[in-house]
Formats: sequence, C-alpha cells, structure tokens
Amino acid sequence: PCLTSLAKTAGKYGVDGRLEIIVQDDCSPDVDVVSVVRDLHMPALVERNAVNLGFAGNNNAGALRAHGDIILFLNQDTRTHDGWFEPLLAMFDEPLVGIVGCKLVFKDTGDGEKIQSCGGLYDARKNPYHRYLGYNADDWRVNQTERVSWTTAGGLAIRRSLFYELHGFDVGYEKGYFEDVSLCESAKRKGYQIWYCPQSVFEHEAGASGGVPTHIFRKNMMRFHTRWDNFIVPDTNVIMMNW
Repeated sequence: PCLTSLAKTAGKYGVDGRLEIIVQDDCSPDVDVVSVVRDLHMPALVERNAVNLGFAGNNNAGALRAHGDIILFLNQDTRTHDGWFEPLLAMFDEPLVGIVGCKLVFKDTGDGEKIQSCGGLYDARKNPYHRYLGYNADDWRVNQTERVSWTTAGGLAIRRSLFYELHGFDVGYEKGYFEDVSLCESAKRKGYQIWYCPQSVFEHEAGASGGVPTHIFRKNMMRFHTRWDNFIVPDTNVIMMNW
C-alpha cells in the first residue's frame, strides 16, 4: 500500500526524473519484498540486506543508494496524501533548512484524521515529545509551517549532503527510537534548522513493525540524554508524557 500510494500521488515526478523510490528490505522474515515489488510492476529500486541491520542501519543502507539532493525517509506503514511532493521540496529552497518533518496522521476511524506527529519539542526534563498529539488534522495549530526542535523519522526529509556529513543515523540506538531526534540535534550543531511542513501529509499506522521492548527504549533514552543534555534547551517548563 505504501508503494502504491507513492506511485499514485507522485508518479509523474518519477517520470520527470525528479523522484526515485528506494526499498531497503531488512531481512523481512515473512515477506519476499523483492517479489512484492516485482509483482506490483512498481518503478522502485529494491535491495535486501544480507543481515538484519536494524532501523538506523537499514535507513543508512538505503540512503547510500540515493542519487537525489533530498532524501525522504518514510516508514513502510505509511500512505501518502495528494500534493505532498512540491511543498516538501520547496522547504529546502531556504539554505539553512536541513531537515523537514511531514504531517503524520492516524487512520481515520470515523471522526476525522488525528495528528500522530507534526514535529516535536522538548519538555522540562529535556525529553522529546510530539506536539499536538491526537489533535484534529485540520486544526489551525497543526497547519502552520514552522520551525521545531526535532521530527520523527517516520516521515523525515534531509539534504543528502548533510546526511552523509553526519554519517547517517546513529546505529547505537537499537530497533528505532531516539536516532531521529539525535540526527536532528547533530544537524543543529552544524548550523541547520529543523522545520515542519503541514502540506506534506502521510497516514501512518505507527508501530506496525512491533515497537521496541521497554528495556531497549530506556537504553536508547539514556544514550540520547548522555549525548545531548548539555545542548538541549527545554521548550516548556511542563513535564510531558506522550513520547
């Protein structure tokens, strides 16, 4: 479904040579991803890792195959909305913009789409949290193009040159969580800004790959705080718990 939605909403940009779709299969145990892409007759470049690399390593491997100036990391459990391509790329016309986050929404269950992620901030304990989690997707507060402290890798665009300069996602973070926030902090140390693009919308199932065990989440959290607490300035004096 993710690939089909990409072809439907942005296929014309691929025809124009402005978009390439890269699929990096991290040794999926229950799906032959290469066959799935082939059977869909999808214009995607698919490669299977010889060993499981984890979320950070798998994204890094895919990025090495990219040719464009901008890389968009997109989780496999996303579905694109129309009109996402041009607004996202236009954000990078400003040279100080290094990373741009998309608007990620939960699947509409009958009462309208709700926000899953629209960029993140830091609470009083310097923990990252999602802004406006669960708000209506048409709320004016989540439809402002604005600078944020970090954004999630579920839908994260970055200059390819910057991604290489930062040596990609830190593979020390196991199974996902915090490697995206850490990447944003690294980009800021290089003088770049993190922004949110509300016009670039993706439905995100979130956690479709199973999430992470509590002990790994805590390990990743401690790795993040050890590395970045001396640099982070809280965005609020409130302790948030939605992260």
